[in-house]
Amino acid sequence: MRTLPAISVGDHFINVDAFSTKYRELDSLLGLGEPAKALIPGPELVDRAIFLLTAATRYAQQLPRDRYDDKIPGMKGEPLRTKDGELVRHPDGTPYVPHDTNIGLVRHIIGHGRKFEVIAKAPAAAGYDRIEILAPLGEPDTHADLPEMARQVDQIVHGIRQWWDETGGRDLGCEVHALFGKNSLHEVLQGMTYGLAQHTRQLMHVLRAMDIEPNEPLTDAAYQGLNLPEVVWG
Repeated sequence: MRTLPAISVGDHFINVDAFSTKYRELDSLLGLGEPAKALIPGPELVDRAIFLLTAATRYAQQLPRDRYDDKIPGMKGEPLRTKDGELVRHPDGTPYVPHDTNIGLVRHIIGHGRKFEVIAKAPAAAGYDRIEILAPLGEPDTHADLPEMARQVDQIVHGIRQWWDETGGRDLGCEVHALFGKNSLHEVLQGMTYGLAQHTRQLMHVLRAMDIEPNEPLTDAAYQGLNLPEVVWG
């Protein structure tokens, strides 16, 4: 077993995570027969990812500056490490601590958007199976202010739309060597969209805990087909 979480039946197992939506393999492992179509169609997936990323940017603008460094529920603020115990770092050398604060959650959401763009444009690139490369990929560094992060989101949205306009999603079926095994590009991008949905939902809860109603809050339609857990934190 390469990593957790995983689902096992007897001697057979499948690693599962937000990055790895192995619906067909799971159905086969659990003896459920031919599954219903689980992947969101490419054009809709692109629109959904952009919609969620844009919504998260809108909610980030509502965060009070004096609450940026408030801790996210359940997070310990510890840097991520590789399986060998080495610190995972941002490109600027600072340790990578995933979404442990309110503003860190915003950076993490933007990172999911950038990963969507980067992997869509270069699905055969090396390194997506290495946590020290994939985890911090695309996250704004800790020195980026909110206007700079908003500019990065604009660039990401433009890049995703450009990729779709130029390719029409012709590579969605190709295989990507990702952190949790070999998946189709379509599955990996849906995993990134899952991450966008779950973390943007969390950002809305952060605002509501401060008695701030999110500007144009997400509805259930934004989560349809993404199999989000019932719990917001955990």
